[in-house]
Amino acid sequence: MYSEFKLAANLQRPQMVHTGEKPYRCTVYLKEFNEAAHLMCSKAFAQASVLKQHQVIHTGEKPYTCKVCFKTFSLNSSLKQYQIIHTDEKPFTCAICYKGFKLAVHLKGHTMIHTREKRYTCTVCSKAFPQLANLKRHITIHTGEKTLHMSSVFKRLFPS
Repeated sequence: MYSEFKLAANLQRPQMVHTGEKPYRCTVYLKEFNEAAHLMCSKAFAQASVLKQHQVIHTGEKPYTCKVCFKTFSLNSSLKQYQIIHTDEKPFTCAICYKGFKLAVHLKGHTMIHTREKRYTCTVCSKAFPQLANLKRHITIHTGEKTLHMSSVFKRLFPS
């Protein structure tokens, strides 16, 4: 069965999904570098309603709350994605070794083990690692500090 589009505008919206067109752009300023230069968000969206949802991120408002741990979120979709943390469900599976992950980002990091891609490089000795956690553990060789305090060490060695 084909969808019916009574107005031309209603036809254009679904077509943008297929064409990749994203005419709705976020114009919120994130940071001011100096009087002349500003950093703008500039994320683009295919639908105005999605842009509106996105812009809540910039207000700092977090109206969605996890009922288990009370962590708050700007977007309902972020809350829904997060809630899997409180379950045993692991919907993201590695196609190579079939290991399961709760979050897609964790699966993405894991797949670098199989591809041998090493994106994280030690600035002290140039040794490279597939995962950030491996690099953080490695840095203790140079600092002599325990891994419990790695966040402060990492910030000192790799200032953003």
